[in-house]
Amino acid sequence: MDFIEKLTPTLQRKDIVAESLSKNGFVAICKMSDAILLANNLAPEHLEIMTRQPKTISNKIKTAGLVLLGQNTPSAASDYLLGTNHILPTNRFGRSRGSLSVLDFLKIQTSVESSKQALKKIDKYLSALAKAESLPNHYEAVKKEYEHQVVLSKAG
Repeated sequence: MDFIEKLTPTLQRKDIVAESLSKNGFVAICKMSDAILLANNLAPEHLEIMTRQPKTISNKIKTAGLVLLGQNTPSAASDYLLGTNHILPTNRFGRSRGSLSVLDFLKIQTSVESSKQALKKIDKYLSALAKAESLPNHYEAVKKEYEHQVVLSKAG
């Protein structure tokens, strides 16, 4: 902590750094297992792992926006020139999102097809789920659809 207190006044934009540290900064001294739990709970935008075997630790990190391995992989170098993406999840969104990727620009088309026999087989499950969600008309719409198909096929 002394190092940070001595370094901060020497930095450009020291007021912004000092305010950020006072609002968001902390030092945690803990076992590695607890550090991993803390990192996964915090879901940091950037996480620098500077240990003898950073890859071993990084395999246990599931929520960081970007994991930087080793003492020669600083965040600022990654932001600009190491080839990783600078658009990372913040505010703990790393729990459910990774960094921006080409997949964010693709439209995935989903389609599904069923049959009247399949609808009949899932009838009781559909009814139970629709009731649980208080959406009985969802069930009725499906039931009428396959009942209607049966009536048409008998008439035809």
